[in-house]
Amino acid sequence: MSYSSTQIWIAIVLLTVIVTAARSTFLLLPRSLRPRGLLARALDFAPVAALAGIVAPDVLAPLGAAEAGLLALAADARLPAAVALVAVASYTRNAFAGLGCGLVLYFALRALVA
Repeated sequence: MSYSSTQIWIAIVLLTVIVTAARSTFLLLPRSLRPRGLLARALDFAPVAALAGIVAPDVLAPLGAAEAGLLALAADARLPAAVALVAVASYTRNAFAGLGCGLVLYFALRALVA
């Protein structure tokens, strides 16, 4: 099934409107209807959970490949860089320090393998 460019743009615009409306609902609601307590605390973690859901499959993909073997896993710099990022960010409580360490390790390992 193929779609015309007009149909694709209509879908993009509609999805943009729906997502924007859903995300701004909590800002537009009266204060008495805003989430409180446990729900409000849970919503604080939503961006981190979404980011983890996007990044984790890419980082952990080499672990699931049975044909890759240990040599291919060792040559992949994503997992050690992600582990270093989490360790440094957890230890220093500074996300930028973790990000910097993860990036430096990732590019250093890629340079060694290449």
